[in-house]
Amino acid sequence: MEKVRQGGEPGSQGQMSPEDAKAHARMLMEFDARSRALESRAKAEGAGGSVRPVGETDLLYANYFSNYSRLMTAQLTMDNVLSSRQNAVFLYDSPGRGLAHVIWMGKSPNEYWADIPRDEWVALKSKPETMERASRVMVESYNQALEFYGWSEKPKGFVVEGSRGFGLEAGNVHGVRVSFQNISPLIKALESGDTAKVQRLRKHFTGEVIHEMTHNERDDGLISQVRTEIASHAAQLIFDPKDNVVYNRQLDESLGNIRKSRAGAAKPGVYDKAQYAALLIVAERVAGNNPAFMDAIKADGDANKLGALARLPKLISADDERRLREDALPWVMKEDGVRLLESAREVEKRWGVRPGVLDDA
Repeated sequence: MEKVRQGGEPGSQGQMSPEDAKAHARMLMEFDARSRALESRAKAEGAGGSVRPVGETDLLYANYFSNYSRLMTAQLTMDNVLSSRQNAVFLYDSPGRGLAHVIWMGKSPNEYWADIPRDEWVALKSKPETMERASRVMVESYNQALEFYGWSEKPKGFVVEGSRGFGLEAGNVHGVRVSFQNISPLIKALESGDTAKVQRLRKHFTGEVIHEMTHNERDDGLISQVRTEIASHAAQLIFDPKDNVVYNRQLDESLGNIRKSRAGAAKPGVYDKAQYAALLIVAERVAGNNPAFMDAIKADGDANKLGALARLPKLISADDERRLREDALPWVMKEDGVRLLESAREVEKRWGVRPGVLDDA
């Protein structure tokens, strides 16, 4: 097997000319300077830890992808992805965590992924620094997700593609699927220089990664049902209750949908019910040690305690969060989905909550 040499083509012989050597040295200096600048900017945007980009000329890059999988079909798919210049592939090395990739699917080799919409893809490819920064955010978020729990199942990276109707999905051996539609707000925030928005979206993306890793850890399968979504939403809530602004808005929206359904509007969806159940499970764990939240429950005259549940994320204390991570999270990760659903119904009974939301779940 021919080796790929730094700065040369496979199988090239001899040394570089003085002109080529100078050009190569300039390229490396520019790459290092750009990496340092991106590292500094990433810290300002709330990065969870440093990552080092691995260039295509690095032997580590070649070894990672040429030995990607022992499964022949998976390796062949990765080879096809890399061979298309219409795709963009980034690889990062994180101290103590290893390698992780981000693939931007401009041209999918199969029907599992969809191409990123052409006009949007052409526009993004003309801004490689923005694409690199977005890729870096994804890997840094992944690293933060790794620290959240002692995972036995860990994805290798991400595949950003053009399918719609989802944000992230557990994916397969090639990595977590990321809808381009879902990551577009982050790209726009990076381009506009809105550091506060980048921080909010980074936090939310980390929670989304935790959500999908929870599905993998529990082997929930690909069919979204209330009982298979409760644990993932509980984990996403426990990750950062107070400051996950985007996710907390989603919780408010789900509680609002439940409130509207009582007035004869459309029935709440799977995610609405799963988030409601996750809130009940986490809320009961908090109530016993948090007088402020217990008072909010008692004072809430709503039939489903929706007002108190909406306040839960902001009322969780640092001690509550520690206990949730140490006690509730391991239980949620291992408990059967049907049993989690029953646990939520039992909380309803103990709190005198009007049943109905979870009846047909």
